[in-house]
Amino acid sequence: MKILLLHDLESINIIKYIIESMDVKYRVLNPPKYSPTKYSYLNKLLSLGILLYLIIYTKIYNPKIVITFIDNYGLFETLSRAFIKIKFYSIQNGNRTKRELIPDYGYGSKRMRNAPNFFCFGDYEEMMFNKFGHKAKRFIPVGSLRHSFYLANNNNTKIMNDICFVSMWRDVCFSPNSKMIEHEANNMKSVDKYMQQYISATGKSLSIALRLGSNKEYNYYRELYGSSAKIVLREETSTYQLMDESELIISSHSTCCAEAFGIGKKVLWVDYSKDKRYSFYKEGLWLLTENTYTAFKDRLNILLNMNQSEYNNKTKKYADFVMKYDINQPTYLKIQNELKNSLLTN
Repeated sequence: MKILLLHDLESINIIKYIIESMDVKYRVLNPPKYSPTKYSYLNKLLSLGILLYLIIYTKIYNPKIVITFIDNYGLFETLSRAFIKIKFYSIQNGNRTKRELIPDYGYGSKRMRNAPNFFCFGDYEEMMFNKFGHKAKRFIPVGSLRHSFYLANNNNTKIMNDICFVSMWRDVCFSPNSKMIEHEANNMKSVDKYMQQYISATGKSLSIALRLGSNKEYNYYRELYGSSAKIVLREETSTYQLMDESELIISSHSTCCAEAFGIGKKVLWVDYSKDKRYSFYKEGLWLLTENTYTAFKDRLNILLNMNQSEYNNKTKKYADFVMKYDINQPTYLKIQNELKNSLLTN
């Protein structure tokens, strides 16, 4: 066996666009899962059991390459250090924000990352990893794999909306027991309040790309906007298509915002936290941190009234830093070429 694909996340497209044309033997393995208990020693024991299973499986099938689309899967990183003759590659599937990379924030894993070969969005990831003490054997900036699948089949979409708001709604934000409520929910509510005020005052067209599509999320935005916004479920229209149809994309830390930024779309991250924990980007047209309606309104007006050529001139260099998009060589081909070269030298 040449390639072991760990997890079935996007496995159909990874096989279709990357592996099939390589004409190599492969397997897809979904590691066992467990629900964390209140006993830390039991959680460690269960995790160790899964790791042993992965080690035995890998040893039996002895692949040349192991890849995963869950780039922050801790056991994958541990497994990669157990087989020095096998090439391990993780493919970035989502933004790794400052909040996630600093353990003291208490969000996500509290471990320090030590990734193998890392197919990342752009040079921004290497900067972030180094800044906050994380490591990777090799950073390979290739852009977004998932977005490249969409772009392979979609182009020339007409602009139909002024603004697309990519929801970062989480039910947990409204739980009194959640540590996230103080920051994430407050950030979300401030953005929602200003957006509702802006749409009411200007009559601009707004579409909401729901994050989860639950009844609670839908009802939250329906109550906020009534009929003044188009609320779109993922099964109706993909977030990528909704962004393509919009002049401006807005979110707090959605991966979709970075993906749109990489192909030259107008984007705005809105982060009202004191330390830019959601959108740790350098200052520019693409980032708003001043928590006032006036600042919000003025920035949206600037972006919506700016012609595309001027916007691209002002943002392209940093957009390439964040998301390494290449119209002539999509992400899935960059990854495929790396894997081919790896098999030739392995």
